[in-house]
Amino acid sequence: NSSPFSEEDGQVLMTLAAQAAVAIENARLITALQKAYEQLNRVDQLKSDFIAIASHELRTPLGLILGYAAMLKEDLKNPDTAQQLDVVMTSALRLRDLIDDMVNVQHIEEGKAKLVLTEFALQEVVQRVLQAVSELYTTKEQEVLVSLPSQPLSLTADREKITLVLNNLLTNAIKFTDARGRIMVTAE
Repeated sequence: NSSPFSEEDGQVLMTLAAQAAVAIENARLITALQKAYEQLNRVDQLKSDFIAIASHELRTPLGLILGYAAMLKEDLKNPDTAQQLDVVMTSALRLRDLIDDMVNVQHIEEGKAKLVLTEFALQEVVQRVLQAVSELYTTKEQEVLVSLPSQPLSLTADREKITLVLNNLLTNAIKFTDARGRIMVTAE
């Protein structure tokens, strides 16, 4: 047996080969991870750009809708038509809130979120949201039972964010409750 390598040399070479294989695999994984991270950054930037463009583009027609609905409401004497315009106004204002929320999501992700804290009665917000979603539950012939205390439930919070939360809760309740079902709204 005239091999220039001893058995011990063979073991060392095997160990070095195994370590080299691990190092090559680690390098491959790091490269793949860097590519994935770069792609994630591009997707995140696209999402931020979409939010900025969509919120900007939606504001113009929404402003026109709100302006004309307000003018028509002032000119009308018919209470039914005024009530229908109230629904248009409420829906347009809700759309404006959604646009603002899109911008707020962007600010939250950038660490720039701002809460506007005010003191208000929770009952007022609940009633406002119930009115905004009334067509949804009326269309499904759902019964909405409301139990609010007579004394004001004073809350110091961001009114618009609380409105958004309640609107999402009620919209989901309406969506996932069968037609002619019952929804209970309680605050305490």
